[in-house]
Amino acid sequence: MTDTSASFPFEEAFRNFTIDPRTNWSRFFNPQFFVAVNEQDAALENKVIGQVGSYGKQLSILIDVIAVLIGRLPDESVDGRDREVINRFNDLVNGVQQITGGQRRVPAIRRAVETLVPDLRALKAADPQMYDEIVRALRKEIDG
Repeated sequence: MTDTSASFPFEEAFRNFTIDPRTNWSRFFNPQFFVAVNEQDAALENKVIGQVGSYGKQLSILIDVIAVLIGRLPDESVDGRDREVINRFNDLVNGVQQITGGQRRVPAIRRAVETLVPDLRALKAADPQMYDEIVRALRKEIDG
């Protein structure tokens, strides 16, 4: 008897690789597609996405946290390769903001205000004159 089975390029590389696409229609307007070797995690991943948030939301939170941490680094402490990595991160953030039309700016602005208020209170105690100048400038911008 002759072996008539066909083979394809890289067949050996795929011999132990499972391709098992699944479509989850439980979120009809945002179906999730899974192509994974570890299919046992599909239900857990879907539960996280359904209850916590999409991958985009999760990444957005992580990006916001990283931006806060980077913003707290003293400029003189960052140089060379670290500066390149931070610049690439900032390019990523700017790219997302361009695509989303700045929709992500609201949480960033809220965080900025949350840090600004205590800083202004401390400034008022330390340098009332500088505090008054900054408050006047802010009022002028806010009131138009």
